[in-house]
Amino acid sequence: GSTSTLFFRMRRNGEVNAGSGASNYAEPNTWGHFEGYLVSTTDINARDDGAALPLTPFEEDTWYNAWMVLDNSAETYEVYVQGGAFPAQTKLSDTGSAHSVFNFRTDPVDAPTNNILSFFVRTSSQTGTLYLDDIYVTAGESLSNPIPEPTTLMLGLVLGLVGIVRGNRRQRGTM
Repeated sequence: GSTSTLFFRMRRNGEVNAGSGASNYAEPNTWGHFEGYLVSTTDINARDDGAALPLTPFEEDTWYNAWMVLDNSAETYEVYVQGGAFPAQTKLSDTGSAHSVFNFRTDPVDAPTNNILSFFVRTSSQTGTLYLDDIYVTAGESLSNPIPEPTTLMLGLVLGLVGIVRGNRRQRGTM
């Protein structure tokens, strides 16, 4: 297996209990079908083998950008976020230690063939809502944000409009 990066945005309102991340199954349907994944509650947690390790509080009504760098050969992953208490992209570690490389929750039957095949979301009992958006998978390690920031997008639109206006002025002057 190779390294890949899973990017997605997430936000919650109310109490949630959900897993979101990568699976080596084309049609996953049980918790054991996850490889690397985040557990969303009032914290953002990384699943490390059999335990959910708290990484940071998951603020309500706040969008987070999440990057999961998945090393399929080593069956490990790292987590980066931007949002909430992190205005810039930050590599997260377990709040109880400096542990920042997490082990897949690998199904032993499929351990040798853990190529990532799908993005998987599974929920448990919850009264709130978990929102997920802008899901991207990139080959290799890619910590760039695939979503343009609103100011960058606006700048592109303004520059595009300036180019159109200038083009129209030139055409009018030559007629």
